[in-house]
Amino acid sequence: MKLIKKLLYTILNCLNFFLSLKKKDNLLVTLPRSGTHLTLAMLNICYSMQKGHGKNFSAIDNGYKTLDNLDFPFDERSIFLKDKNRKILWHSHMPYNKIIPLRKKYCKTVVLIREPVEGIKSYAVKIIRDSKVKFDNQLSYEEFLKLNKKHNIIYRYNSYYSSWYKVKIKAKKYNSVYEPFIFDLNQIKKKKKSYLEFLNNLYNFEFNEEQIQSAIEQLDMSQIKKKLSQNTVRFTNTSITFSSEIDKIIDQECRKNYEKIKKLSDEKILLNHV
Repeated sequence: MKLIKKLLYTILNCLNFFLSLKKKDNLLVTLPRSGTHLTLAMLNICYSMQKGHGKNFSAIDNGYKTLDNLDFPFDERSIFLKDKNRKILWHSHMPYNKIIPLRKKYCKTVVLIREPVEGIKSYAVKIIRDSKVKFDNQLSYEEFLKLNKKHNIIYRYNSYYSSWYKVKIKAKKYNSVYEPFIFDLNQIKKKKKSYLEFLNNLYNFEFNEEQIQSAIEQLDMSQIKKKLSQNTVRFTNTSITFSSEIDKIIDQECRKNYEKIKKLSDEKILLNHV
């Protein structure tokens, strides 16, 4: 009964999100494997402490198991909450043109990108792990092409890059107050605290310094990796090898679009954030 009730809440609140005329929502847009769970994990730790639930954090193979003691984690699942004044961070993996709500252009939007060879290979590993197909820890060029054809991986990355590039260019041209902020995963890893502080200010989450510092300390990558098994999909397993032709085809197909959008990334915000 509880599950059915939550499902109904999900449907009703999703309809409300897509059909509502409300503007200025908080929106996080990410490529697969580009920092989605890292972002939500940081916010969940801060939110848990803010609500007095403590700061315990754990990691599991297919994601970060953020805060068991929170009934409603601080991400899109918080639509279950009855509190209409709750700040919600909506999330999408879609290119701009595929996001349905027309008011998307008024959202306070953060866009995460990742270097395509790293990102696509990591995503390919996740797909393989999730499919539970027997895998001998080596992916040939032919196997990758089959995987790409089935899941449209390269097309997905390219359409994402080009779509959000156009949005950023247009917003800059017209000096729009709704210009999206673009960050590369490698930038975020180097400046996690600056990134979290930026999100806190942009989205008005009102986390304090103690909460932010705790999130950063707990999300040290070396510590997280110790909690994961060899079957993890959170990090590309080093025992998995890829044919050199795979790197070449990804680079050939995606490098140009990635470099274009990366030039528009807001790295200076993180470097100069105090």
